[in-house]
Amino acid sequence: MAETPPPPIFPKPTSNISLSSPSNLITVKLNNENYLLWKAQIMPYLRGQNLFGHIDWTIVPPQLLDASSKPTSAFLAWQQQDQAIMSVLISSLSEPLIAHVLRASSSLEIWDILKALFAANSQARTMQVQLQLNTLKTGSDSIAEYYRRAKLLQDTLAMAGFSNPECSSSRPH
Repeated sequence: MAETPPPPIFPKPTSNISLSSPSNLITVKLNNENYLLWKAQIMPYLRGQNLFGHIDWTIVPPQLLDASSKPTSAFLAWQQQDQAIMSVLISSLSEPLIAHVLRASSSLEIWDILKALFAANSQARTMQVQLQLNTLKTGSDSIAEYYRRAKLLQDTLAMAGFSNPECSSSRPH
């Protein structure tokens, strides 16, 4: 009888998250032209740290004060995480963009400010990439170069949230 392999071992999530070296993983500083690329780096990082809930509000702040009007330990832990996320977000911004988030008091507020700043730009860029993909031609390029460009455009759309972009460029023109 064949032996059943042991189940895979996954590390348990920790509550003591270290955000000390996000700069090694988040290499692109957000500027006026790279929101989708920046977002594609920041989101997996925060998800990997089990902290994206601060941004999408699935981790809500716990009760602030206890019966004796002192901050609860749960709130202090939440606030510590949120401040660390704020630091990661701010350190990933170019200097001109930091001014937009200086008064933000939470990571969610920073995220919402950035999303509002880049929403129209992001939509316009997505439409531009879709058009480029739909009108992509091989021209004098090799097939390998054509597919490299098509893949880059499809990956850009995927970063914008299009998991299965439709296009008419599945074959060379």
